[in-house]
Amino acid sequence: AAARRPGRGRARRRATPRRAPRRMCWYNGISQVHGALSDVEARANATLAAAAVASRWASRVGPGDVTLCASSTYGGVKSVLRHYCERLGGGRLVEVQLGGVEAHLDSAAVVAAYAAAAQKHRARFAVVDHVVRQPSALLPVREVAAACRAAGVEEVMVDGAHSAGNVPGLRVEEQLLGCGGEVDCRGDYWFSNLHKWACAPRGCAFVHVARDGGAHA
Repeated sequence: AAARRPGRGRARRRATPRRAPRRMCWYNGISQVHGALSDVEARANATLAAAAVASRWASRVGPGDVTLCASSTYGGVKSVLRHYCERLGGGRLVEVQLGGVEAHLDSAAVVAAYAAAAQKHRARFAVVDHVVRQPSALLPVREVAAACRAAGVEEVMVDGAHSAGNVPGLRVEEQLLGCGGEVDCRGDYWFSNLHKWACAPRGCAFVHVARDGGAHA
């Protein structure tokens, strides 16, 4: 038994330095995009952050209720939405067809496509990518959120998996989760990875919930 103790001690000493940088990177990453932690919850990755929101939606989705996402939404997020909103909630997942690279770069076309889909299907929930994984494009999430709200969408989730550390001057609370104008362009949820462009270790991600929305409850 005495011969095994040094091994266990070395394992503990090796594990301790790995945990501390991850925690420090998580807090430092959050501070890059938001000044406070009161509305933020840690997750291991962006897909699990999306699952946390989708599980909440599943409890509210009824038969035939539609959740929107884009044709270019990350496959893992689509799988999460299908599981919670279709299999568990009994609703439908509808993909907004955004086309190729040029279509993704046409902000007006992206907004119009979401608005048309939301009106046609009377969608209750919507997911919009902040930075699309493929093709690489920055989408007009505020304008999309406003169009979805105008069409009756109840809550909007922004997939910002590639945003933290990648979008210059990003401030989530002011830019994406609050508006202050007559048109409600607020997203209710925004999540991101920190192990991509914020250079943190794997296992660092978070979901941000709008403070003034019903989602915060």
